[in-house]
Amino acid sequence: MGSTIKRSIIKASLWELFSFVITTLVAMLILKSWVESLEFSAVLTLIKIILLFSYERGWKTIKWGKK
Repeated sequence: MGSTIKRSIIKASLWELFSFVITTLVAMLILKSWVESLEFSAVLTLIKIILLFSYERGWKTIKWGKK
């Protein structure tokens, strides 16, 4: 049984929401600016969603390790 595209999108988005909050808090400690921290986190989150989605879809095509 494989994953649908919708499932992959939702899975990646929920993980990145969690990651976004953590990244923003850590960036705030370093950058000392909420605006810069949110901008940094937003760009990083977008990049990571695209990469995670591609990674998940790529693994879906690999037969190795499946029964």
